[in-house]
Amino acid sequence: MILLTGFEPFLGETVNPSKELLGFYFSALDIHTLSLPVSYQKSFLVLKEKLSHQSYDHIIMLGQAGGRTSVSLERVALNWMDSEFSDEEGQVFCETKILDQGREAHFSSYPLREWYRLARQENLPIQISNSAGAFVCNSLSYQVGQHIADMQMKTKWLFVHVPFLPEQGEKKNEPSMELIQMKTCLDFILSQVRA
Repeated sequence: MILLTGFEPFLGETVNPSKELLGFYFSALDIHTLSLPVSYQKSFLVLKEKLSHQSYDHIIMLGQAGGRTSVSLERVALNWMDSEFSDEEGQVFCETKILDQGREAHFSSYPLREWYRLARQENLPIQISNSAGAFVCNSLSYQVGQHIADMQMKTKWLFVHVPFLPEQGEKKNEPSMELIQMKTCLDFILSQVRA
């Protein structure tokens, strides 16, 4: 079973492509979807509550990353919060550890280099990223990695960043991608997860 998560709109946006993508998978028999608040604390608490009622083989987390031109497979989540932007609860963290006693970083255990090679063969705009930033996306990813390690779970996990939608990119003069192209990339990622 796969848990697929996305985020609500944030920083004044009215849409978040990571949440919009969830709608394509509501009827998938092997996928549960979950929309999360853009909150350092609540995002993981909502996901953790879901995990208390259901076990998953895979957790694929989606988030929006403005300025990106490709769908990004995030290799690592750092034990670090550092952003001048506030989350949707008004919290700002600069140069602060997520967990004082936690590991410095958690790495996704999927074969991302192999996935990247296969994606290139299919001309898909997918890349490997070694930085998920230091905002809520990275924080959620790190806490999921830490929870899986602490609980000695066999669950595999990955954070995936998607670009702005065209209507967002046009306003900000930033790169963007059509939602259907993001879905094509996500379908590929899910096919590798299921393999």
